[in-house]
Amino acid sequence: MRSKRFFLGTQYYRPPFPRDGAWEQDLREIREVGIDAIVCWVVWGWCEPQEGEYVFDDYDRLFDLAAANGLEVILSVLPELNPFWMARAEPDAQIVDVMGNKAVNGPRLECLSGAVPGGCSDHPSVRKRMEDFLEACGKHFGGRSNLKAWDVWNENRWRNGVDGTVCCCEHSTKRFRGFLKEKYGGLDGLGRAWGRRYCDWEDVRLAPKQASCYPEMHDFLGWLNQRNEEMIDWRLAALKRGDDTHMVGSHTSLPSACGGVALKEDLFARGIDWDVAKGDFYGLSLFPDMTGGEPVSPIDITIRYEASASAAGNVPCLLSELQGGPTITAGRSTQPLDADRQQAWVWLAVSRGLEAAIFWCWRPEMFGLESGGFGVTSPDGFADARLKAIQSSVEKLKETGIANNGFRPLPPEVGVVFQRDSYWINWMRSREYAPGYYDAPQYTLSYLRALEALQQPYVLLDDEHIDRMDNYGKLKLVIVPDSSMLSDKVAAKLRRFAEQGGVVWVEGAPGRFGEDTFVREASEWPLLKGLNIDVRFYRASSSTSREIPARMLSNNDPLPVCFDHYEYTLSYINETDSKQEDCAIVTSLGYGKIGLVGSSISWPTWQENPERLINLVSHLLDWSAVSTPISVLNPNAHGCSVRIGWIGKNLHALAVNYSEPQTVKFKMDETIGGFSNLNLVDVDKVYSIDMKPWSYAVIKLMRGAEVMAET
Repeated sequence: MRSKRFFLGTQYYRPPFPRDGAWEQDLREIREVGIDAIVCWVVWGWCEPQEGEYVFDDYDRLFDLAAANGLEVILSVLPELNPFWMARAEPDAQIVDVMGNKAVNGPRLECLSGAVPGGCSDHPSVRKRMEDFLEACGKHFGGRSNLKAWDVWNENRWRNGVDGTVCCCEHSTKRFRGFLKEKYGGLDGLGRAWGRRYCDWEDVRLAPKQASCYPEMHDFLGWLNQRNEEMIDWRLAALKRGDDTHMVGSHTSLPSACGGVALKEDLFARGIDWDVAKGDFYGLSLFPDMTGGEPVSPIDITIRYEASASAAGNVPCLLSELQGGPTITAGRSTQPLDADRQQAWVWLAVSRGLEAAIFWCWRPEMFGLESGGFGVTSPDGFADARLKAIQSSVEKLKETGIANNGFRPLPPEVGVVFQRDSYWINWMRSREYAPGYYDAPQYTLSYLRALEALQQPYVLLDDEHIDRMDNYGKLKLVIVPDSSMLSDKVAAKLRRFAEQGGVVWVEGAPGRFGEDTFVREASEWPLLKGLNIDVRFYRASSSTSREIPARMLSNNDPLPVCFDHYEYTLSYINETDSKQEDCAIVTSLGYGKIGLVGSSISWPTWQENPERLINLVSHLLDWSAVSTPISVLNPNAHGCSVRIGWIGKNLHALAVNYSEPQTVKFKMDETIGGFSNLNLVDVDKVYSIDMKPWSYAVIKLMRGAEVMAET
């Protein structure tokens, strides 16, 4: 279970920077502010400058200096940053795009010491060389007493330096065809699935105009997901052959449910969190100001934490990279990074059960597009304040017991389904017909924002791992955003959940596209089978206001919402044998209920009026008898985060205020976990804390206790 402790770290060495002359003073100062660990990139291209000869002398010196200062070391190993001799050693291993163009190797924009995209890991010799490097690292450093952990999936940028769909080299194409043979049984099965006739496997290739060819692109990205899952497996195994003692994990950049696309790559090209979170820990990167526009909002920051923690499951979740200083890209700087804002990001991570925050990086970057940025010590006028604030957080983590025990949030009663295939169909459409309008994540994010505004704990559920629902025994409500490719497996799981007393809320046309990517008749939509529900019409529409019927809501007043792109009317015979027909209905199934609304409403409603969606979700919580741990009573309740959780054996609240100065007031829900029956928690007490902008407070909730720590 997460979380057992919490530590602070900082990224320090990405060869060749910083230079050796700064190491002794830097590591001493890092330890003086209370940071526990440094992170060093172990770049293959740097460590094997000549074929077969590993050079680790700089890392050995850093280990010695870290040990002398009481610092642990996390090694982030990057085999995707190849030696520069790779193109000569394996001339047939180049990555190839869908047009047949071979990629040319060169340094990565933020790392000079290795070549990208490098050789394709589907090439047997390239993969063996990568595994040999990982194993050699494990053997060389595994005996170090101050080695803390390994990270073998640093955002997994395996395809940096190449645009277009990759890889289509002969080795990847062979593996892709093998994937299709296993899935469809042969050419006849493949032809039926793809709607064509083949006579030879040599004819099975990706179409250059992929957006017009849903079946093969869907299968290609499905194969890439499987390939990524296999890649993390062999990376973990190779490292552990060298060192089977220390923890080995990985981290993503932007969580899959929050986007899935980065740097002109194909959707989910770096893997889907739930597929690749297979090590001893999992993490994410967060640079709130590095957006090119408005900074990432505090609510969206907490959503990213929750998304990664949901994928991590029962292994620790880390904030593996957190913006250390002002971001600078292409010579343009963002605003200076205020110390309190940075520490609020840290304490929000604590409140969601994460177990570490690792600043990127200690010193400002030294070269290229990011020169002068990102460092905790970057000279933007706030460096001294950031160091002081870090030191204060370290003291508060110890004072509250979080440093040794972590903060374990209460278990969720609400689940939100992340549907990778619904994201995919949206992405495919946007590529061809509406570039730049890939908005599938927004339908999921809108519900999550509403839950955050209501201070309601939740978990994200991945459609391919939907059986993990069983790990959350307290779930009462499951929300399914835009459901256009709801699979038969997920539909069956949701129906069983409802039959056993749960409530399912579904928006859109659930399963309109089949798993073969072809449109299905409404009678074939798997969630609706046997429910006596008839889809009466389906038509295109602009974003239009509609009303959720009053009979579905607890206060018996209709609720305005916005429909998006399309709508359909549902009709069915209810329990009293009377016919109902509307844009939204609810029907009983077993001991529970399924509610359906005839369009994808969350994102357009949030854009039009967030309070309407918050109101709808509040009704869903009431409808499902979900217990809300606390009620926030201050007028600007959406401008703060308050989470209830355990520190050791004691129940606490952790509040973070990210708005103007305000008095944050909250009271416990009388149904929370039966604690009132044990006479441990005063459910009638209103807790009141005066909070500055970007401040945090930890409050012990047992009777007679007060605020333990605050800024």
